[in-house]
Amino acid sequence: MPLDNSQNQTTNAIYVFVDASNLWEAFKAKGRFLDFEKTIKYIKEKFGGTSIKAFY
Repeated sequence: MPLDNSQNQTTNAIYVFVDASNLWEAFKAKGRFLDFEKTIKYIKEKFGGTSIKAFY
């Protein structure tokens, strides 16, 4: 979705919404644990994110 900044330049934005509670339960059911810090770091590196919000 393009966003307009104050200089009328268009930039692309990627929004990622993750239901962390369902993700946590899926990992738990497999006997594993989700490392939220590693997950957020991966998303930032993979998609060039500057602001990551996690909802539990």
